[in-house]
Amino acid sequence: MPKTHYHWQDSNNKPPIIEPHSIAKHEVLRNYLIRYIQVLASNQQYSSLRLVLVDGFAGGGLYRRWDNDQEYEGSPLIMMRAAHDAANLVNEDRKKQFELKPSFIFVEKNIKGFQSLERVIHGSDLPFVEQVSLHYGCFTEKIIPILQDIQSSQYGRAIFLLDQYGYTDVPMSAIKTIFHTLPKAEVLLTFSVDAMMDYFDSTRRRGILDRIGLEQHIQADSQLLSRIARKQKIQMELGKGIHHESGAAFYTPFFIRSAASPRGYWFIHLSNHFRARDEMIKLHWNMHTHFIHYGNGGLSMLAYDPRHDSKLTGEREFIFGKTERDQSVEQLQEDIPKYIVDTIGQKGVTLEQFLHNKFNDTPADVNMIKEVLGASIRERDLLVYGPNGETRRSGSAITQKDIICPNPQQKLPLIFR
Repeated sequence: MPKTHYHWQDSNNKPPIIEPHSIAKHEVLRNYLIRYIQVLASNQQYSSLRLVLVDGFAGGGLYRRWDNDQEYEGSPLIMMRAAHDAANLVNEDRKKQFELKPSFIFVEKNIKGFQSLERVIHGSDLPFVEQVSLHYGCFTEKIIPILQDIQSSQYGRAIFLLDQYGYTDVPMSAIKTIFHTLPKAEVLLTFSVDAMMDYFDSTRRRGILDRIGLEQHIQADSQLLSRIARKQKIQMELGKGIHHESGAAFYTPFFIRSAASPRGYWFIHLSNHFRARDEMIKLHWNMHTHFIHYGNGGLSMLAYDPRHDSKLTGEREFIFGKTERDQSVEQLQEDIPKYIVDTIGQKGVTLEQFLHNKFNDTPADVNMIKEVLGASIRERDLLVYGPNGETRRSGSAITQKDIICPNPQQKLPLIFR
Protein backbone atom coordinates (compact mmCIF):
# COMPACT_ATOMS: atom_id res chain seq x y z
CA MET A 1 0.00 0.00 0.00
CA PRO A 2 1.12 3.60 -0.37
CA LYS A 3 3.39 4.70 2.39
CA THR A 4 1.59 7.31 4.47
CA HIS A 5 -0.69 4.50 5.59
CA TYR A 6 2.18 2.94 7.54
CA HIS A 7 3.27 3.91 11.03
CA TRP A 8 7.03 4.33 11.22
CA GLN A 9 8.81 4.09 14.56
CA ASP A 10 12.39 4.59 15.73
CA SER A 11 15.25 2.17 15.08
CA ASN A 12 14.38 -0.01 18.09
CA ASN A 13 10.94 -0.96 16.77
CA LYS A 14 9.93 -3.36 14.05
CA PRO A 15 8.97 -1.94 10.64
CA PRO A 16 5.30 -2.08 9.59
CA ILE A 17 3.60 -5.02 7.92
CA ILE A 18 3.30 -5.13 4.12
CA GLU A 19 0.43 -7.00 2.48
CA PRO A 20 0.63 -9.40 -0.53
CA HIS A 21 -1.06 -7.04 -3.01
CA SER A 22 1.67 -4.44 -2.37
CA ILE A 23 4.34 -7.08 -2.84
CA ALA A 24 2.75 -8.00 -6.18
CA LYS A 25 2.91 -4.34 -7.19
CA HIS A 26 6.58 -4.23 -6.23
CA GLU A 27 7.22 -7.29 -8.40
CA VAL A 28 5.78 -5.40 -11.36
CA LEU A 29 7.98 -2.42 -10.53
CA ARG A 30 11.13 -4.53 -10.30
CA ASN A 31 10.46 -6.55 -13.45
CA TYR A 32 9.48 -3.49 -15.47
CA LEU A 33 12.63 -1.57 -14.47
CA ILE A 34 14.81 -4.51 -15.47
CA ARG A 35 13.01 -4.87 -18.80
CA TYR A 36 13.12 -1.10 -19.42
CA ILE A 37 16.90 -1.04 -19.05
CA GLN A 38 17.33 -4.20 -21.15
CA VAL A 39 15.30 -2.73 -24.01
CA LEU A 40 17.20 0.57 -24.03
CA ALA A 41 20.54 -1.24 -23.81
CA SER A 42 19.70 -3.70 -26.60
CA ASN A 43 21.37 -1.44 -29.18
CA GLN A 44 24.99 -2.63 -29.10
CA GLN A 45 26.18 0.77 -30.29
CA TYR A 46 25.22 2.37 -26.98
CA SER A 47 27.79 1.88 -24.26
CA SER A 48 25.95 3.69 -21.46
CA LEU A 49 22.55 4.85 -20.25
CA ARG A 50 21.72 7.76 -17.95
CA LEU A 51 18.49 7.20 -16.05
CA VAL A 52 16.73 8.88 -13.11
CA LEU A 53 14.44 6.84 -10.86
CA VAL A 54 12.13 8.87 -8.63
CA ASP A 55 10.01 7.54 -5.75
CA GLY A 56 7.66 10.32 -4.69
CA PHE A 57 6.22 8.45 -1.69
CA ALA A 58 9.27 6.47 -0.63
CA GLY A 59 8.34 5.34 2.88
CA GLY A 60 10.81 4.02 5.42
CA GLY A 61 12.65 1.51 3.26
CA LEU A 62 11.85 -1.65 5.23
CA TYR A 63 8.70 -3.63 6.04
CA ARG A 64 7.76 -6.98 7.50
CA ARG A 65 6.02 -9.58 5.35
CA TRP A 66 2.47 -10.32 6.37
CA ASP A 67 3.00 -14.09 6.26
CA ASN A 68 6.29 -14.77 8.05
CA ASP A 69 7.33 -11.50 9.74
CA GLN A 70 10.58 -11.44 7.73
CA GLU A 71 12.13 -8.13 6.68
CA TYR A 72 11.09 -6.95 3.24
CA GLU A 73 12.75 -4.13 1.30
CA GLY A 74 10.58 -1.24 0.11
CA SER A 75 10.36 0.41 -3.29
CA PRO A 76 13.49 2.62 -3.02
CA LEU A 77 15.67 -0.42 -2.39
CA ILE A 78 13.83 -2.40 -5.06
CA MET A 79 14.67 0.35 -7.57
CA MET A 80 18.35 0.32 -6.64
CA ARG A 81 18.71 -3.46 -6.79
CA ALA A 82 16.70 -3.71 -10.02
CA ALA A 83 19.00 -1.20 -11.72
CA HIS A 84 22.06 -3.15 -10.58
CA ASP A 85 20.61 -6.50 -11.65
CA ALA A 86 19.55 -5.14 -15.04
CA ALA A 87 23.03 -3.82 -15.79
CA ASN A 88 24.51 -7.22 -14.95
CA LEU A 89 21.99 -9.02 -17.18
CA VAL A 90 22.74 -6.68 -20.08
CA ASN A 91 26.48 -7.28 -19.79
CA GLU A 92 26.05 -11.05 -19.86
CA ASP A 93 25.16 -10.79 -23.56
CA ARG A 94 27.42 -7.95 -24.69
CA LYS A 95 30.95 -7.97 -26.01
CA LYS A 96 31.28 -4.24 -25.40
CA GLN A 97 30.57 -3.55 -21.73
CA PHE A 98 27.51 -1.46 -20.92
CA GLU A 99 27.56 1.12 -18.14
CA LEU A 100 24.36 2.14 -16.39
CA LYS A 101 24.56 5.63 -14.90
CA PRO A 102 21.53 5.88 -12.61
CA SER A 103 20.44 8.62 -10.26
CA PHE A 104 17.86 8.01 -7.52
CA ILE A 105 15.57 10.63 -5.95
CA PHE A 106 13.49 9.52 -2.96
CA VAL A 107 10.88 11.78 -1.37
CA GLU A 108 9.04 11.09 1.91
CA LYS A 109 6.84 13.50 3.86
CA ASN A 110 6.46 11.48 7.08
CA ILE A 111 9.34 12.39 9.40
CA LYS A 112 9.52 8.93 11.00
CA GLY A 113 9.47 7.31 7.57
CA PHE A 114 12.13 9.68 6.28
CA GLN A 115 14.42 9.01 9.23
CA SER A 116 13.96 5.27 8.77
CA LEU A 117 14.79 5.56 5.08
CA GLU A 118 17.97 7.52 5.89
CA ARG A 119 19.10 4.79 8.29
CA VAL A 120 18.34 2.02 5.82
CA ILE A 121 20.05 3.68 2.84
CA HIS A 122 23.17 4.91 4.59
CA GLY A 123 23.61 1.84 6.77
CA SER A 124 23.54 -0.65 3.91
CA ASP A 125 25.79 -2.07 1.20
CA LEU A 126 23.22 -1.30 -1.50
CA PRO A 127 24.46 -0.62 -5.04
CA PHE A 128 24.55 3.01 -6.20
CA VAL A 129 24.25 4.50 -2.67
CA GLU A 130 26.38 7.44 -3.79
CA GLN A 131 23.79 8.28 -6.46
CA VAL A 132 20.89 8.59 -3.98
CA SER A 133 19.32 11.95 -3.13
CA LEU A 134 16.86 11.99 -0.20
CA HIS A 135 14.20 14.69 0.19
CA TYR A 136 11.99 15.29 3.23
CA GLY A 137 8.65 16.84 2.32
CA CYS A 138 5.62 16.55 0.03
CA PHE A 139 6.21 15.36 -3.50
CA THR A 140 4.09 18.14 -5.03
CA GLU A 141 6.26 20.74 -3.27
CA LYS A 142 9.45 19.07 -4.49
CA ILE A 143 8.45 18.30 -8.08
CA ILE A 144 9.59 21.56 -9.70
CA PRO A 145 13.12 21.59 -8.24
CA ILE A 146 13.41 17.86 -8.95
CA LEU A 147 12.49 18.39 -12.60
CA GLN A 148 14.87 21.34 -12.85
CA ASP A 149 17.69 19.21 -11.47
CA ILE A 150 16.95 16.41 -13.95
CA GLN A 151 16.85 18.89 -16.84
CA SER A 152 20.12 20.54 -15.82
CA SER A 153 21.83 17.16 -15.54
CA GLN A 154 20.69 16.30 -19.09
CA TYR A 155 19.48 12.88 -18.02
CA GLY A 156 16.18 13.11 -19.96
CA ARG A 157 14.96 9.59 -19.22
CA ALA A 158 13.18 9.18 -15.90
CA ILE A 159 10.65 6.89 -14.27
CA PHE A 160 8.45 8.26 -11.49
CA LEU A 161 6.81 5.92 -8.98
CA LEU A 162 3.93 7.85 -7.39
CA ASP A 163 2.55 5.33 -4.91
CA GLN A 164 0.15 7.66 -3.12
CA TYR A 165 -2.18 6.56 -0.36
CA GLY A 166 -5.62 7.52 -1.63
CA TYR A 167 -6.17 9.78 -4.63
CA THR A 168 -5.57 13.43 -3.65
CA ASP A 169 -1.79 13.64 -3.18
CA VAL A 170 -0.94 13.69 -6.90
CA PRO A 171 -2.99 16.23 -8.87
CA MET A 172 -3.10 15.69 -12.62
CA SER A 173 -1.32 19.02 -13.10
CA ALA A 174 1.79 17.56 -11.45
CA ILE A 175 1.85 14.61 -13.86
CA LYS A 176 1.26 16.90 -16.83
CA THR A 177 4.22 19.00 -15.67
CA ILE A 178 6.40 15.88 -15.63
CA PHE A 179 5.56 14.99 -19.24
CA HIS A 180 5.79 18.60 -20.41
CA THR A 181 9.25 18.93 -18.89
CA LEU A 182 10.50 15.40 -19.64
CA PRO A 183 8.70 13.94 -22.69
CA LYS A 184 10.62 10.65 -22.36
CA ALA A 185 9.52 10.17 -18.75
CA GLU A 186 7.19 7.43 -17.53
CA VAL A 187 4.90 7.45 -14.51
CA LEU A 188 3.58 4.63 -12.35
CA LEU A 189 0.63 5.95 -10.33
CA THR A 190 -1.61 4.35 -7.73
CA PHE A 191 -5.14 5.72 -7.52
CA SER A 192 -7.65 4.49 -4.91
CA VAL A 193 -10.66 4.51 -7.17
CA ASP A 194 -12.97 2.54 -4.86
CA ALA A 195 -12.25 4.88 -1.95
CA MET A 196 -13.08 7.86 -4.16
CA MET A 197 -16.43 6.31 -5.05
CA ASP A 198 -17.54 6.84 -1.44
CA TYR A 199 -17.72 10.59 -2.09
CA PHE A 200 -19.75 10.59 -5.29
CA ASP A 201 -23.00 11.07 -3.38
CA SER A 202 -21.62 13.69 -1.01
CA THR A 203 -21.23 17.45 -1.22
CA ARG A 204 -17.44 16.99 -1.08
CA ARG A 205 -17.29 15.37 -4.51
CA ARG A 206 -16.84 18.51 -6.58
CA GLY A 207 -14.11 19.88 -4.31
CA ILE A 208 -12.16 16.62 -4.34
CA LEU A 209 -12.37 16.21 -8.11
CA ASP A 210 -11.49 19.86 -8.69
CA ARG A 211 -8.47 19.55 -6.39
CA ILE A 212 -6.97 16.76 -8.48
CA GLY A 213 -8.07 18.20 -11.84
CA LEU A 214 -10.77 15.71 -12.87
CA GLU A 215 -14.08 17.50 -12.18
CA GLN A 216 -14.75 18.38 -15.82
CA HIS A 217 -14.55 14.72 -16.88
CA ILE A 218 -17.40 13.43 -14.69
CA GLN A 219 -20.74 13.80 -16.44
CA ALA A 220 -24.06 14.35 -14.69
CA ASP A 221 -25.45 11.20 -13.08
CA SER A 222 -28.26 9.39 -14.82
CA GLN A 223 -31.04 8.13 -12.56
CA LEU A 224 -31.78 5.47 -15.18
CA LEU A 225 -28.53 3.64 -14.47
CA SER A 226 -28.31 0.84 -11.94
CA ARG A 227 -25.82 1.15 -9.08
CA ILE A 228 -23.40 -1.20 -10.82
CA ALA A 229 -23.73 0.54 -14.18
CA ARG A 230 -23.30 3.94 -12.55
CA LYS A 231 -20.10 2.85 -10.79
CA GLN A 232 -18.65 1.45 -14.01
CA LYS A 233 -19.60 4.61 -15.89
CA ILE A 234 -17.89 6.85 -13.33
CA GLN A 235 -14.77 4.68 -13.33
CA MET A 236 -14.65 4.85 -17.11
CA GLU A 237 -14.89 8.66 -16.97
CA LEU A 238 -12.21 8.86 -14.27
CA GLY A 239 -9.88 6.68 -16.33
CA LYS A 240 -10.33 8.77 -19.45
CA GLY A 241 -9.92 11.93 -17.40
CA ILE A 242 -6.63 10.75 -15.88
CA HIS A 243 -5.33 9.88 -19.33
CA HIS A 244 -6.35 13.22 -20.82
CA GLU A 245 -5.16 15.42 -17.96
CA SER A 246 -1.85 13.60 -17.52
CA GLY A 247 -0.64 14.71 -20.93
CA ALA A 248 0.68 11.22 -21.67
CA ALA A 249 0.02 9.56 -25.02
CA PHE A 250 -0.43 6.08 -23.57
CA TYR A 251 -2.41 5.04 -20.52
CA THR A 252 -2.71 1.56 -19.01
CA PRO A 253 -4.80 0.99 -15.85
CA PHE A 254 -4.72 -2.23 -13.86
CA PHE A 255 -6.96 -3.03 -10.92
CA ILE A 256 -5.56 -4.33 -7.63
CA ARG A 257 -7.78 -5.68 -4.89
CA SER A 258 -6.49 -6.18 -1.36
CA ALA A 259 -7.20 -9.48 0.39
CA ALA A 260 -7.70 -7.47 3.57
CA SER A 261 -10.25 -5.06 2.07
CA PRO A 262 -13.06 -5.23 -0.50
CA ARG A 263 -11.84 -1.96 -1.96
CA GLY A 264 -9.48 -1.86 -4.87
CA TYR A 265 -7.21 0.67 -6.50
CA TRP A 266 -5.65 1.31 -9.88
CA PHE A 267 -1.99 0.86 -10.72
CA ILE A 268 -1.62 3.10 -13.78
CA HIS A 269 1.24 3.24 -16.26
CA LEU A 270 1.62 6.47 -18.25
CA SER A 271 4.09 7.06 -21.08
CA ASN A 272 4.57 8.74 -24.45
CA HIS A 273 5.74 5.73 -26.46
CA PHE A 274 3.81 2.66 -27.53
CA ARG A 275 6.85 0.43 -26.90
CA ALA A 276 6.73 1.34 -23.20
CA ARG A 277 3.05 0.43 -23.00
CA ASP A 278 3.68 -2.77 -24.92
CA GLU A 279 6.37 -3.88 -22.48
CA MET A 280 4.11 -3.13 -19.50
CA ILE A 281 1.21 -5.04 -21.08
CA LYS A 282 3.49 -8.02 -21.77
CA LEU A 283 4.60 -7.94 -18.15
CA HIS A 284 1.00 -8.18 -16.94
CA TRP A 285 0.32 -11.12 -19.24
CA ASN A 286 3.38 -12.81 -17.73
CA MET A 287 2.19 -12.05 -14.17
CA HIS A 288 -1.48 -12.76 -14.75
CA THR A 289 -2.29 -13.82 -11.20
CA HIS A 290 -1.64 -10.36 -9.71
CA PHE A 291 -3.76 -7.86 -11.62
CA ILE A 292 -7.17 -7.72 -13.25
CA HIS A 293 -9.08 -5.40 -15.51
CA TYR A 294 -12.75 -5.04 -16.28
CA GLY A 295 -14.27 -4.94 -19.75
CA ASN A 296 -13.74 -7.08 -22.81
CA GLY A 297 -10.47 -8.04 -24.43
CA GLY A 298 -11.06 -6.23 -27.71
CA LEU A 299 -10.91 -2.53 -28.53
CA SER A 300 -13.28 -1.35 -25.77
CA MET A 301 -11.26 -1.84 -22.59
CA LEU A 302 -12.47 1.39 -20.96
CA ALA A 303 -16.06 1.36 -22.20
CA TYR A 304 -18.73 0.10 -19.81
CA ASP A 305 -20.98 -2.51 -21.39
CA PRO A 306 -23.43 -4.54 -19.23
CA ARG A 307 -22.85 -7.51 -21.53
CA HIS A 308 -19.28 -7.72 -20.18
CA ASP A 309 -20.00 -6.87 -16.53
CA SER A 310 -19.03 -9.89 -14.44
CA LYS A 311 -21.48 -8.87 -11.71
CA LEU A 312 -24.34 -9.07 -14.21
CA THR A 313 -23.23 -11.88 -16.50
CA GLY A 314 -21.59 -14.18 -13.99
CA GLU A 315 -18.43 -14.24 -16.09
CA ARG A 316 -15.13 -14.14 -14.23
CA GLU A 317 -12.88 -11.10 -14.16
CA PHE A 318 -10.17 -10.57 -16.77
CA ILE A 319 -7.01 -11.83 -15.04
CA PHE A 320 -4.51 -12.03 -17.95
CA GLY A 321 -4.48 -15.82 -18.20
CA LYS A 322 -4.61 -18.18 -21.19
CA THR A 323 -8.42 -18.06 -21.31
CA GLU A 324 -8.37 -14.27 -21.39
CA ARG A 325 -5.71 -14.27 -24.08
CA ASP A 326 -7.78 -16.52 -26.29
CA GLN A 327 -10.84 -14.35 -25.65
CA SER A 328 -8.89 -11.20 -26.53
CA VAL A 329 -7.64 -12.62 -29.81
CA GLU A 330 -11.14 -13.80 -30.71
CA GLN A 331 -12.69 -10.41 -29.88
CA LEU A 332 -9.96 -8.51 -31.74
CA GLN A 333 -10.55 -10.64 -34.83
CA GLU A 334 -13.97 -9.02 -34.91
CA ASP A 335 -13.07 -5.54 -33.67
CA ILE A 336 -9.96 -4.71 -35.71
CA PRO A 337 -11.37 -5.46 -39.20
CA LYS A 338 -14.57 -3.63 -38.26
CA TYR A 339 -12.59 -0.59 -37.12
CA ILE A 340 -10.47 -0.58 -40.29
CA VAL A 341 -13.51 -0.96 -42.57
CA ASP A 342 -15.92 1.39 -40.76
CA THR A 343 -13.57 4.09 -39.45
CA ILE A 344 -10.41 4.07 -41.58
CA GLY A 345 -11.71 3.04 -45.00
CA GLN A 346 -9.75 2.38 -48.17
CA LYS A 347 -7.08 4.98 -47.45
CA GLY A 348 -5.66 2.61 -44.84
CA VAL A 349 -3.59 3.30 -41.73
CA THR A 350 -0.06 2.39 -40.73
CA LEU A 351 0.37 0.00 -37.83
CA GLU A 352 2.15 2.79 -35.98
CA GLN A 353 -0.83 5.14 -36.37
CA PHE A 354 -3.28 2.36 -35.51
CA LEU A 355 -1.43 1.85 -32.23
CA HIS A 356 -1.56 5.57 -31.49
CA ASN A 357 -5.30 5.53 -32.20
CA LYS A 358 -6.39 2.34 -30.45
CA PHE A 359 -3.60 0.85 -28.31
CA ASN A 360 -4.99 2.48 -25.16
CA ASP A 361 -8.30 0.70 -25.73
CA THR A 362 -7.12 -2.91 -25.54
CA PRO A 363 -5.34 -5.21 -23.08
CA ALA A 364 -3.59 -6.89 -26.03
CA ASP A 365 0.12 -6.45 -26.68
CA VAL A 366 1.62 -5.72 -30.11
CA ASN A 367 2.35 -9.39 -30.85
CA MET A 368 -1.29 -10.28 -30.22
CA ILE A 369 -2.40 -7.49 -32.55
CA LYS A 370 -0.02 -8.75 -35.27
CA GLU A 371 -1.39 -12.25 -34.75
CA VAL A 372 -4.92 -10.94 -35.33
CA LEU A 373 -3.81 -8.99 -38.40
CA GLY A 374 -2.26 -12.16 -39.80
CA ALA A 375 -5.53 -14.03 -39.28
CA SER A 376 -7.44 -11.17 -40.94
CA ILE A 377 -5.12 -11.41 -43.97
CA ARG A 378 -5.80 -15.15 -44.26
CA GLU A 379 -9.55 -14.57 -43.89
CA ARG A 380 -9.33 -11.95 -46.67
CA ASP A 381 -10.80 -9.25 -44.38
CA LEU A 382 -7.74 -6.99 -44.56
CA LEU A 383 -4.72 -6.28 -46.74
CA VAL A 384 -1.36 -5.15 -45.39
CA TYR A 385 1.27 -3.51 -47.60
CA GLY A 386 4.88 -2.61 -46.90
CA PRO A 387 6.27 0.89 -47.53
CA ASN A 388 7.20 -0.09 -51.10
CA GLY A 389 3.90 -1.76 -51.88
CA GLU A 390 4.96 -5.31 -51.04
CA THR A 391 2.17 -7.55 -49.76
CA ARG A 392 2.43 -8.95 -46.23
CA ARG A 393 1.17 -12.51 -45.89
CA SER A 394 1.71 -13.10 -42.17
CA GLY A 395 1.33 -11.10 -39.00
CA SER A 396 4.93 -11.63 -37.92
CA ALA A 397 6.17 -9.87 -41.09
CA ILE A 398 4.24 -6.65 -40.37
CA THR A 399 6.31 -3.57 -39.41
CA GLN A 400 5.36 -0.21 -37.91
CA LYS A 401 5.28 1.60 -41.27
CA ASP A 402 3.13 -1.02 -43.05
CA ILE A 403 -0.31 0.08 -44.22
CA ILE A 404 -3.45 -1.78 -43.11
CA CYS A 405 -6.54 -1.39 -45.27
CA PRO A 406 -9.81 -3.22 -46.02
CA ASN A 407 -9.76 -6.02 -48.57
CA PRO A 408 -12.21 -5.02 -51.33
CA GLN A 409 -12.68 -8.73 -52.03
CA GLN A 410 -13.86 -9.77 -48.58
CA LYS A 411 -15.34 -13.22 -48.50
CA LEU A 412 -18.41 -11.90 -46.63
CA PRO A 413 -19.16 -8.37 -45.40
CA LEU A 414 -18.44 -8.12 -41.67
CA ILE A 415 -21.99 -7.06 -40.88
CA PHE A 416 -23.32 -10.46 -41.96
CA ARG A 417 -21.00 -12.58 -39.83
